[in-house]
Amino acid sequence: MFSLDRVLIISKIYIIVMKISNRLCTKFVSLIVLLWNPLFSEVQNEGIIGAPFYSTNYDVTGSIQNQAGPFAEFAVSSGLIVQPEFSTLLPGEKSKLSASLQLDDGTLTRLPTTDVTWSSTSSNISIADDFVTAKEISRNTRISISANAEGFNAVLYIRLKAGIPVVDSVSNTNTSNALSLSTDLAQTGWKNSQWLGNYYDAENQWIHHVDHGWFFTSSMDANSIWLWSPKEEWLWTGPGVYPHLFRNKDSTWLYFVLKSATGSVYYNQTTKAFEK
Repeated sequence: MFSLDRVLIISKIYIIVMKISNRLCTKFVSLIVLLWNPLFSEVQNEGIIGAPFYSTNYDVTGSIQNQAGPFAEFAVSSGLIVQPEFSTLLPGEKSKLSASLQLDDGTLTRLPTTDVTWSSTSSNISIADDFVTAKEISRNTRISISANAEGFNAVLYIRLKAGIPVVDSVSNTNTSNALSLSTDLAQTGWKNSQWLGNYYDAENQWIHHVDHGWFFTSSMDANSIWLWSPKEEWLWTGPGVYPHLFRNKDSTWLYFVLKSATGSVYYNQTTKAFEK
């Protein structure tokens, strides 16, 4: 049998041991919390008096997880989109070449000439700056031109037609395009094209069509136009052609039927089926 004094002594020892254990556990947990954040993430906050605050958060691999402030890169480049001003050239004719970065948010950013490198293995053309010029040929042919910019590559194609060499071609000096004759509507920024319908001119070659949504316009040709949309990509049409549209990515002709609550409806003349 234990005496009462011995029981009291053992109880006091037990209480002391438990207090020491709790303190050690608390310190251990605090140490883990302190080490946890530096182990899995690193936050850099920088600021200059009079300038906007910005911050960058990295994960353990060094990849950026989140950015805040005026320098945050919210859109990431996902590809390169290239297009000629004219898809068919006679000897002596020129076509302007354009390149745009496709971003992961579905938009395009036009690249300046100095940021793009154009090249071709064809001896039937010459390339200077962002213009391609057709040389004399004996028969019709199709050539490819490669573009390199921002770590991306893309290829476009141009048809060359044999014929009489063109000097100071009217088509190359004409600054009008297929939408030049559009008239202003009562609401600011909105215009009407007799052949394409109503659209909002957002400038920088972007328009918002009432039926098709956002289009990036490319071409100075008065008889046709290239339109780029995030869904359909490059479409070719023009006065006397629309509502027929040629979709470049699968060489398919589409016929615009109507605009529904879920998007535009087209008739695919290759599959003989409707698509949205």
